[in-house]
Amino acid sequence: MLLEKDNRILTIAMESLVQDFEPRDAIPFMCSEEIFSDDQQEVILGMTTRTLRVMEFIRQYRKSANTLNPLITYFEKYGQKHLAQLLSKDYIPEERPLLAPNVLEDRLFREGNVPRLPFYRVLRVNLLEKLKNLLIDLSSQDQFWLVVHGFPGCGKSFLAATVLHTHPILLSRYYEHVIWIEDGRTNASQLPEVFSNFVFLATDALVLTGKETPVQFLPLAKTALREKPNTLVILNDIYLQETVRWFDQLNCRILATSRNLEIFQVSSSNPIYFAVDPPGFSLTETEILFQQLHSCTAMASSYNEHLFHIHKRTMGLPALLGIVRQQACDIHNDFYNLRYLLNYHAVTTISNFTFYKYKNMVDAIMESYKSLTKRQKMIMETFIIFGYSQWIPLELVSLCIPFDISGDQDILYMVLQELEPLVKSSLLDKRIAALDGKVDNDMPLMYDFHINRIMHSFLCVTVDRQAIEDRLRLFIRPSVFSFLLRHRCMDSNFTQRIRSYVDLRPSLFQEVVYENYSSQIGLVGQYVGDGSYIWNNNCYDNESDDNLIARKKPNSTARNWTDSCIFM
Repeated sequence: MLLEKDNRILTIAMESLVQDFEPRDAIPFMCSEEIFSDDQQEVILGMTTRTLRVMEFIRQYRKSANTLNPLITYFEKYGQKHLAQLLSKDYIPEERPLLAPNVLEDRLFREGNVPRLPFYRVLRVNLLEKLKNLLIDLSSQDQFWLVVHGFPGCGKSFLAATVLHTHPILLSRYYEHVIWIEDGRTNASQLPEVFSNFVFLATDALVLTGKETPVQFLPLAKTALREKPNTLVILNDIYLQETVRWFDQLNCRILATSRNLEIFQVSSSNPIYFAVDPPGFSLTETEILFQQLHSCTAMASSYNEHLFHIHKRTMGLPALLGIVRQQACDIHNDFYNLRYLLNYHAVTTISNFTFYKYKNMVDAIMESYKSLTKRQKMIMETFIIFGYSQWIPLELVSLCIPFDISGDQDILYMVLQELEPLVKSSLLDKRIAALDGKVDNDMPLMYDFHINRIMHSFLCVTVDRQAIEDRLRLFIRPSVFSFLLRHRCMDSNFTQRIRSYVDLRPSLFQEVVYENYSSQIGLVGQYVGDGSYIWNNNCYDNESDDNLIARKKPNSTARNWTDSCIFM
């Protein structure tokens, strides 16, 4: 069996071999060198055209030969020295010519199944350049996992497809083939369809019978990749670790897109992670997207104001901007109407058919959310209380989630273990907290977490509002108050971080007072007033009070959720 390097040289020389080589003449020599058996000889000679004979000759040679030397010797001995030189050459990627546009398109679309780009698009030049350079650096490796990851709708798939479209050098010089496979399966029983699709795309049609069984898929895939050396396999939208395990057995070059990093821990090699960061367009990129739609409005006096509002409400998320853009196309909206739409509807519920596979962001995020455990869902729901883009100390999160602990178990470690999968699933963001040089000996690193605006909107329209109110009233406020009461004389980083957050959020923790504790014990467990709550759609727009629950004033007859409450 040929080495990867020799396989690649054969692929590069294939065009010249098809033009100038007749396998019939080489069969006796190869049999004398014990490269081919009688059965292989019959298969090659049984091909009806010279092109098919060349292809079959190369296929059989890859299986039986250990080096290119016998083939080089044949060409030198029988007067085809130009072919011998092609097979003897050391190919330097940078010196190879670029593919002609029609050849590149053939490799991308007909052979590779790479999706075409939508007619409306904004190229994120910096991210594309970084991804291109990383793919070039990795091209010399025989096997790797490169994982493009990020929040749902941030443009992972688009980035993976665009880098091949906009940088022809990747397929001209560094990779011989590309195979794009759509996954998106959330049930392991659906995966044989993914594997069969890969075998179908990777394998020569002459080899397939149409009667292959799932047991045969893996050996067929391995054989196909030997015949297509230096192939870049792109696995789009992976959810399950079973997919990673199966493709990991192929020991090939894989670029995967996924919102969940945790599943790649099962791979045999160390995955390389490429974050789509920032997840959203810049304001300038958002402007480019809408200029394509409303170029005539670019000079309107309110254009910049409306555009800024659209960008802010959508977080610049490419998939969501595409949905909003299509909404404008369908109903001939101007920017004022788009702004109204975003103000009075939860941004994740705005729906339309676009190039994106989901109609709205609720459907997109739900694919990840429905796989969470009950406790992980409780943690996510707790973040509604704090609002979006609010960095919450790990210590405070630990007081908001009930855990059964005993002895000297580390509660922070337990909470961190629950939070990490949410971070790896792109549902939470995490950072190392700044402590102004102060570090506890028993806790060298402290972490903060937060949800973004889109995730907050999703939670607001999918979780039980009353359950969140009850948890805040019956558990979270008493838990925080009880902790501060017990640790009122301590001055550790742990307690300081909780006190600092409580001080910054008086409307949320108004019953939590850690000064003059004796007079405040009676406040534990009390709810804020006895008024009722009403739902108000304005809560989607009002951003006062840091999107947190506000205390009901004594003279109020009702309390609404317009302080953008916990529900957007």
